[in-house]
Amino acid sequence: MEVVTGTQRRNSVLILRCCFYSFDLQFNFIKLVVVIVVVVVVVVVVVVVVVVVVVVVVVVVVVVVVVVVVVVEVVIMVVVVVEVEVIVVVMVVAVIEVEVVVVVVVVLVVVVVGGGGVL
Repeated sequence: MEVVTGTQRRNSVLILRCCFYSFDLQFNFIKLVVVIVVVVVVVVVVVVVVVVVVVVVVVVVVVVVVVVVVVVEVVIMVVVVVEVEVIVVVMVVAVIEVEVVVVVVVVLVVVVVGGGGVL
């Protein structure tokens, strides 16, 4: 058996401590890399989610604007059709009034010319 002196024992302890510190530094480096990777992944996911939300909001706004424009156009067309129908009704009423006036004039002419014997 070999006799271990105090200096050898101290050297062995120092070597073990150096190995432990080296392992600790490597472990801390691995933890740092893992943290950086996780942060990058989280940032990328957040950016993708924000972009998707913005795209969805823009699409919804465009669809709403298109629907509003179509509804306004339909309302304008209905108003124009109603106006045309009102004009047609007014024209029909005017024609009926002209016919009534013509009938009245014809009756008056017959009465005046015929001396009232026809009636």
